[in-house]
Amino acid sequence: MRRKLNVFWFAILAVFVWSGLGVDSLAANQMPVQVQPTIEHMKVFRESVGTLDYEETWFNSTTGDWRSDLFSYNSKTPANGTFLRSIVTEKGYREYLLKTENGGFTGETWINREPNKRPYQSLFQDVAKEYKKSEWKSVGTVNFFGKQVKKLQRLSTDPKGYPLKYIVYLDLSTGLPMREEYYFNKDTSPWLISTYFFDKVIDPNGTIFKDVSGVTLREIESP
Repeated sequence: MRRKLNVFWFAILAVFVWSGLGVDSLAANQMPVQVQPTIEHMKVFRESVGTLDYEETWFNSTTGDWRSDLFSYNSKTPANGTFLRSIVTEKGYREYLLKTENGGFTGETWINREPNKRPYQSLFQDVAKEYKKSEWKSVGTVNFFGKQVKKLQRLSTDPKGYPLKYIVYLDLSTGLPMREEYYFNKDTSPWLISTYFFDKVIDPNGTIFKDVSGVTLREIESP
């Protein structure tokens, strides 16, 4: 099972990384050189025994527009897995929610009575500041897949009282995580691995925050 999961994991990783590279290259060829990427973009792959999650987040630090896609696969659930997309745009007033439900794909949208506050000023800075907290202790600089990175460790307990150990490898130039590992007790192998990718993309027309294709949206009252 572990071997099958690893094959599935790397297949998904290859598809998304390759497609991401294709989109970025196309944008670079079509856009004027002076246009700078303004959308912060983060991909996270999480792998555990029998479970795979893929999360992708976009944030426009100028307008505050935000989008998150989450795909989850569990060997105990239907093979197609589950998908959830959330979008907040129009200065926090407009929201979209798309999701798989009852074997289909549904979508809702609404206008907030009060605008949502920006989730952060910068997605990248918000992620990086987590690893500046005092509970993270430096383990030094190590070689990680051919690159010198900073290794940190954090110890804690889960709600049931089990000891946990977290290890993260940070990019020295950005302070952003490359990989995070979660361990139970004194296990030598992590029970959960999160792999991170960060870049910036160009989206002059705000297309990323209008992507609700493939589903008929239902307008509802503000929750």
